[in-house]
Amino acid sequence: MPPFRLGCALLLACGSNVPRTECPAESSELPEAAESSDVEPAPSNEVAAEPDPVFRVEAGRCNLAGVPEAMRVALSEEDAREVRELVSQWMQGRAGFAIVPRAGIQFAKSEDDSGADPPYPTFVAAQGHQVCGVQTHWLATALRETFRGHSPPEHVPVRCSDNVCCYTALMEFDSAGGIVLEQLEYGWRLQAAYEVADNGTITQETIDANYRVVHDHLRDLASEECAQEPAHPGG
Repeated sequence: MPPFRLGCALLLACGSNVPRTECPAESSELPEAAESSDVEPAPSNEVAAEPDPVFRVEAGRCNLAGVPEAMRVALSEEDAREVRELVSQWMQGRAGFAIVPRAGIQFAKSEDDSGADPPYPTFVAAQGHQVCGVQTHWLATALRETFRGHSPPEHVPVRCSDNVCCYTALMEFDSAGGIVLEQLEYGWRLQAAYEVADNGTITQETIDANYRVVHDHLRDLASEECAQEPAHPGG
């Protein structure tokens, strides 16, 4: 088939007196469309965006045996809803908690249910710390990842009992844990965090003892502060 001649088509379309015989009749024919089955679609390099994870945070009961009574605060329903929404947003990486430099964060844990033979690395042991400085930010980041990791869709969601929010162990050798929030004039402060070997595969006597260890560490840390930090940063 002769190639389509655009020049002749334009002359004829504009009413030119150029005789039609100057353009071959077949030149007015449009090129045949290729069979769709013969054309392979161009590969796409676009990667489908994954939807943002949604983490459920519900009102529910946390085991408060490890949290000293002085840290527990009964909240109004409005404040309790605000805490649950904030924790959900925090887990999604869309919000954060206030960290007061002088106050720091109190952290306590029981001995891990490691299932390994001694000697153990020090992070396995029961311990309590007054966390200060840059470590407060590292701890907050690690806590968020821990909460996220313990919130798969098929698992028990994170629960909040007033100002204490907690997660449950996923499996054997895992630990449960939680955070304690303190209400300030300008938001919610991450006051304390804890981790307890409580996974349903150890005796209740051991679980109860683990919570007592955490309770005592947090109680002893309650009056501690980060003395090296300014009382009023920036002024």
